[in-house]
Amino acid sequence: MARTNAALLAMNRGEVSKIALARVDVERMRLSAECQLNWLPTVVGSMSLRPGLQMVGEVRADSPALLLPFVYSKFDTALLELTPNVMRMRVNDVLISRVSVGTLVSDPGMVGTGAWTSANTTAGASVTVSAGLMRLTAGPIGSVAQAQQVMAVAPADYGVVHGLRLSVLNGPVTLRLGSSAGLADLIEQTVLDTGTHSLAFTPTTPTVTLQIESTDAREKSLSGCSIESAGTLELPTPWAEADLDSVRIDQSGDIIFVTAYGIQQYKIERRGTTSWSIVTYRSNNGPFGSGLVGGVNLTPGAYTGNGLLNSDRPYFAPDIVGALFLLFTAGQTNQVQLGAANAFSAPVRVTGVGTKARDYSWTVGGTFVGTLTLQRSFDGPDSGFTDVATISGAGTVTSATGSLASGTQPSPLLDNVIAWERIGFKAGSYTSGSCTVSSNYPGGGGWGICRVLSWVSPTQVAMEVLEAFSSLSATKTWAVNDWSPLSGWPSSLGFHDGRLHFAGGDKYWGSQSDNYTGFAQQDSQGDALGDTGAIIETFGAGAVDSVNWLLSLTRLLAGRDQQVSSIRASSLEEVLTPTNVSAKDCSTHGSARLPALKIDKEGIFVEQDGRRVYLLAFDAQKGDYSPHDLTRLNLDIGKVGFSGSAVARQPDTVCIFPRRDGQVANLLYEPEDDVACWYRMQTMGWIERACAMPSAAGIETSQYFVVRRIVNGVTRRFIEKLAPRDNCVGGSLNQLADSHVVYQGAPASSISLPHLPNTTVVIWADGADRGTGVTDGAGLCPMPGGATYSTIVAGLGGDIVTFDGAGTPATSMPVPAAYEGLTAEVFTDRRRWAR
Repeated sequence: MARTNAALLAMNRGEVSKIALARVDVERMRLSAECQLNWLPTVVGSMSLRPGLQMVGEVRADSPALLLPFVYSKFDTALLELTPNVMRMRVNDVLISRVSVGTLVSDPGMVGTGAWTSANTTAGASVTVSAGLMRLTAGPIGSVAQAQQVMAVAPADYGVVHGLRLSVLNGPVTLRLGSSAGLADLIEQTVLDTGTHSLAFTPTTPTVTLQIESTDAREKSLSGCSIESAGTLELPTPWAEADLDSVRIDQSGDIIFVTAYGIQQYKIERRGTTSWSIVTYRSNNGPFGSGLVGGVNLTPGAYTGNGLLNSDRPYFAPDIVGALFLLFTAGQTNQVQLGAANAFSAPVRVTGVGTKARDYSWTVGGTFVGTLTLQRSFDGPDSGFTDVATISGAGTVTSATGSLASGTQPSPLLDNVIAWERIGFKAGSYTSGSCTVSSNYPGGGGWGICRVLSWVSPTQVAMEVLEAFSSLSATKTWAVNDWSPLSGWPSSLGFHDGRLHFAGGDKYWGSQSDNYTGFAQQDSQGDALGDTGAIIETFGAGAVDSVNWLLSLTRLLAGRDQQVSSIRASSLEEVLTPTNVSAKDCSTHGSARLPALKIDKEGIFVEQDGRRVYLLAFDAQKGDYSPHDLTRLNLDIGKVGFSGSAVARQPDTVCIFPRRDGQVANLLYEPEDDVACWYRMQTMGWIERACAMPSAAGIETSQYFVVRRIVNGVTRRFIEKLAPRDNCVGGSLNQLADSHVVYQGAPASSISLPHLPNTTVVIWADGADRGTGVTDGAGLCPMPGGATYSTIVAGLGGDIVTFDGAGTPATSMPVPAAYEGLTAEVFTDRRRWAR
């Protein structure tokens, strides 16, 4: 056998710019390509035609769309489609929809027809339904405001999935749905926050009972409750077309937390495969990071529930609605209503020396049957209480820690000892009715929190009390929270070290540990919560700009317009706490307003000009993350600008960057093999956005794209999915066409492509290329020659358009109408001329 010199080639070096060809000092240039379009490389070095795009569905109203992944596990995923102000959900690539049923909710618009009953509402609580609103108020502690309705179910609707739609204007409220009153066998008891909810249930009995309730003193309200009509499930969102590019998400369990530039945070919640909600993200205790404000006296008009917040001079602007106020009020009146067993007032903190500082009384009013017990604790406000005195009707109860403790201890033993005292109904000591209790302890004070519900005037707003005020005295010791329409909203978020972090402008916030809606730094008495409290800090140096992403790696990284900041503790392995956190710049390459990608402990982001891509890898010598330019040998790959980002991890790691010209720049990345290979993908249309999430099979990451195509002169937008590689190597099933559909079944002489009417398509059937076909006005494509096949793939094909001037130089060439408007690779005289 003759000796040969075989060429050893690897097709995983990818494209480089023409101007980089002179870099003969770079070894990888020997195998790099000048053009690698629609050829799919692998880390091991092989290359094949890129798989086709399979039609998944048409975007709602053919509008610009953003795709979001919902991943509970690799076997439990959903694809979320955001179009302007609407969200739809796909499970297993099928839109969630509702069917027509005869079951009805009476008075769905809350007009007040008497269909809703409040028989289970306890003393002091109330339910009103009128003028388009259901209002629930449970003033007394321990009381319940409950609205109930029994719905009839026809036999034909037994076993049929229903959708219950609720619009909660001010939550949270608690809902349960059962086959009889009190049961929750159809919809488990769940808490519904402010927003829109569509909950699925399947009745099997003639009637079902719906219960909506609240146990809060502040008023809760709903504007609608109905059975969904037939059709695709759609939920309203706050994100307009201009907001889609700025949407950032992170997920915990069944909840996706969402930010967008200039818009309040939201949550996308799932309570079952076909039960979804869009709700407002709200914190009830912060963050208050701006410091205390002076000069204006604020006076709360209610201890609990709803009331007015007053200012002694013009201060409130109309866009203050939604803001939280933290007020310190002197004295401890602590007025509350009690209306159930095990219902107690907030504790009074007793301090000082002697009877003048320590003795005080409780006033009891109202009509009730039961016995109130005054209790005292020396351990703290939450435990260690022992009985001191009792009262069974209206009157006063005296606390005398400055005179005698329990009638026996001399007062000197209690001087300067902190005690906590409360009054309420012990278990078994309450029968009926409700009462109002209030203390008149003049010492100390407490911190209360309220949320502004509506603007009344420059000196007055309507509020709901979130943490009770200790008195109704005027105060100059107060703070307004960092988030509101007036002060702005965070633009990015991410989970890190057991906290949900937000960032925006020049600040970043970390929730309380393992409490993703808690942002308190102190308790109601002003004592610091320590390391479990919220993190509220400023970046310090740098421009006050947008924070485009947060990335949880070994450290929490924040991509800002002018730099990337590393939010860090004092050492690498320490967790972030309120007393051990700082932000230092690790890169002065600012970021574009595109999501960053996480690959193990490394990050990849688009630089602020939108054209270059950088890797963030930890550098042990520098002690922080350092940037590395992944486009240094291919300056052309992002020249037109990137418009999105996603990452697929199986079978190889591929970073996906849609470009503004409709092509996709892909980066095959494997640092262990020194693979950083750029290649491009193009179709007969414009790929606008991308999304990747694991597939149930686990072999390949599912890659989805929003593709804008011109079909018969009409702009259409489709969601299309990259076919598995194993289905693109010939055989009976070969998915190399774009926007294709697959038929597998009994032998058929046609295939339906309703999204491509009057269009020429390519056909692969039963293991062979069958040429082309033309769909009719309804998208039906007959097989060539009337043949029948059991496996058919039909979709759009590409072609090479050539022009031979027969030796005569030309300045242009004819192109078929189907290709007009698309980006093209042009080769002239055996070399690439333009892109």
